[in-house]
Amino acid sequence: MVTLSIDFQEGFANDTVSLRINGEEVFRKEDVSTKLLLGKAEALKTTVEAGQVVIEIMIQTRDIAITIPFEISADTHLGISVVNGRIEYVVSDEPFGYM
Repeated sequence: MVTLSIDFQEGFANDTVSLRINGEEVFRKEDVSTKLLLGKAEALKTTVEAGQVVIEIMIQTRDIAITIPFEISADTHLGISVVNGRIEYVVSDEPFGYM
């Protein structure tokens, strides 16, 4: 098992957000908003089996979604942001730095 850390970062404003990993909902929250001084809204950590992982992120209040398939073999950090009405993401081996 490896740790998957997911940070909801820039662009969230009173949003309802849900996240599924391999078809299983692991996060659902209303009123998700970015804390402007930190550049971070919410975070979660979970463990997954190494191998192919499919992450589905839905922002119901904006009617946008994205599916992110990737291979995971070690602890991984995923940053999710809303930019120009789209969901964007970044994958990192290192934790994201916040103030």
